[in-house]
This record gives sequence, C-alpha cells and structure tokens, in this order.
Amino acid sequence: LREPARAAVNAREAAGCTALANGIAIPHGYLEEVKSPIAAIGIHPHGVDCSSIDGLPTRIFILLLNHIGSRDHIRFLAAVNRRLIIPEVRAGILVAQTRDDVLRLLAG
Repeated sequence: LREPARAAVNAREAAGCTALANGIAIPHGYLEEVKSPIAAIGIHPHGVDCSSIDGLPTRIFILLLNHIGSRDHIRFLAAVNRRLIIPEVRAGILVAQTRDDVLRLLAG
C-alpha cells in the first residue's frame, strides 16, 4: 500500500498544493484499496517550504488516505481544522513528547 499511497498523494499535490496557513498541510489521496479513511500525523521541527498561502514553513502534516469517490473524510478534515486554527493547539503539537499528547490536543 505504501507505493500506491505515495503515488496518490503525489498526484493530488501535483493538482494543487495542500499546504495551508500557519504551518499546516493536509496532503491527501484516494485509493481503491482503502475502505475507510486512514490518517497519519507528521511533525517537522524546523518546517519545510511547501509554498503555503502565507509563506510560512510547514511543520504540521496531516496525511489522509480515503477510498476513491468517498466523502467520509470531510467531517474528519473539518474537525481537525477546527482544532488546528487554535494557536495553542498548534504550539502544543509542536512540543508534544508523545503521540498520545498530539492526539489529546487534536481531540480537544
């Protein structure tokens, strides 16, 4: 699943960058093999230039894979976005020591 997932995300990125403002990117892709949404979180300590809309380096990456044609991920994206617009949540994620810390911050 790794290579098909990489190809799906790269194809989506080629269609338009998924870097948002405030150091956040939500790269995503669609695969036939994925039956329900799969998410992963990546944190880069210094940030990566992803041509974000505000020009800031991207430090928080939420990778999302979903079944082709499914809209199941929309609610997930909305919930994550509601948390990530809060500066304290973003700051907490960047200094979190464990994945449980990150998940608690995202869950609210």
